[in-house]
Amino acid sequence: MKLKPLTKMIVTFTATSLFSLGTLLISTTWIPAEYVMEIWFAALTVPAMSALILTCLIELIAHNEENERRLFKEEKLKAIEQMGAAISHDIRNPLTAAIGFTELLSSDSINQESRKHFTSILKTEIEHAEQILQNYLNFTKPATLSFTNVSIDNELNKVVQMLQPLANLHSIKIETNLISKGTIIIDRQKFNESVTAFIQHSLLTMEPGGTLVISSSLSKTKVIIRLDIHEVALLGKNYLEKSLNEQNALLSSMHTIKAMKGMIESKTTPIGHTFLLTFKKG
Repeated sequence: MKLKPLTKMIVTFTATSLFSLGTLLISTTWIPAEYVMEIWFAALTVPAMSALILTCLIELIAHNEENERRLFKEEKLKAIEQMGAAISHDIRNPLTAAIGFTELLSSDSINQESRKHFTSILKTEIEHAEQILQNYLNFTKPATLSFTNVSIDNELNKVVQMLQPLANLHSIKIETNLISKGTIIIDRQKFNESVTAFIQHSLLTMEPGGTLVISSSLSKTKVIIRLDIHEVALLGKNYLEKSLNEQNALLSSMHTIKAMKGMIESKTTPIGHTFLLTFKKG
């Protein structure tokens, strides 16, 4: 296995030829004289050429897999590098605020009420910084997944029921069209966390009075979850790209969905955005 690909092919071809030659020499007495040339030609060439072709295919597959692993590693390192830059930017604000409030608290001129107020703000900023770091760690560390076969519509209904109070608070209407009746093999808890992050982010970025349509569909081999976000409060020209690359919770959810062999697509519409989460049917 440590030999170079060309050496492997030569060794395989030679070994197969020698084995075929030995077999022929042993069985020479049983070979009819009129078929000696044909049998020797077939026995020496066919196994050796077949072994050579199989070795080439195996080496080609191994080479492609190695390239795929290398590309995946490079993309992952690039994503972590980009997220690290976003983290350093995001965490600077709460840390700067925390330092400022710490200096204020060290002053003897502030009264007790102001001290309590500043302490509360300081705690909030530190918790904010901690959450940013935790999201970063959740994104970078390998997740331990426990796969099971679950009903996609049942899980989506649970998530919708859990987030309904948040939707009511922001005056958002959630409509569901769950008709897939399909099952997928996923980690139930991680799936619920990931879908919750997508829906929660959608609710928090929508204008009051907007509508979020959650639907599911089933094909021969796939189950598709569709989130249609209507009347989104756009945050600049490339809202979707910003939300997917800068929001830590969504990045962690995307990482988890891909770890469960899921696919994520996004589309911009005249009235909002659409997320498509695709999983292999269980």
